[in-house]
Amino acid sequence: MKLAFFKKIVLVLIIIQSIPCFADAGLAFRFKVAIQLEDGSTDKGYFYFYTYNDKFDPSKEKFIDYLKNDPHFGTLKLYKEIKSVYVENNFEIDFNIKSKTKILNHDQITHMTLLEEFEFPVGDKVFEVSEEVYEFLEYEPKQISYLEVSTFENCTLELISFNEGIDLIFFKEKIEKELGEIILKDKLNGEKINEYLKTVSIGLAKNKIILVNFCDAL
Repeated sequence: MKLAFFKKIVLVLIIIQSIPCFADAGLAFRFKVAIQLEDGSTDKGYFYFYTYNDKFDPSKEKFIDYLKNDPHFGTLKLYKEIKSVYVENNFEIDFNIKSKTKILNHDQITHMTLLEEFEFPVGDKVFEVSEEVYEFLEYEPKQISYLEVSTFENCTLELISFNEGIDLIFFKEKIEKELGEIILKDKLNGEKINEYLKTVSIGLAKNKIILVNFCDAL
């Protein structure tokens, strides 16, 4: 069963995250910006911004004031580089690596110029991956396959392959069988499910495959 891609997305790769559920609300943006810091240095990159306020209107205020007036704007995580992967239905997932990420406090920023604005449905959009995984990511995957087993009632799993010669159905059926046995034995034990997904994801990465867990809001 395919879930629409405006749903909540949780990527399961080298590090397994917990699977939160939320109702879609507010607005979400990816901004590309040029930043000037209080020490005189400059930087450029992307950050992701979630708000219940209106979209930025340059005729009303400066961009930095728009951000600082939002109660959700505090620490800024600047991604100096990202890779976007096209999934389907005009939806992209963004990836980054830790070495190209910078944490800034809003008090350090004296000026910010908006270079690019991209609005997307509320939900996680950018995921940190290992350098090994980041290296083989391409904009258009070679193969995509949905699993017929789900971890939770509002989630579905998908395999995204960047290896054209791989038998993705083999991995799909293997994971369905093993995960199905875990769910049958331990019900929906989140800890054991995450442990399994973490282990299997490491092996998949060696074959240029990533495992994505798409979760809808309950």
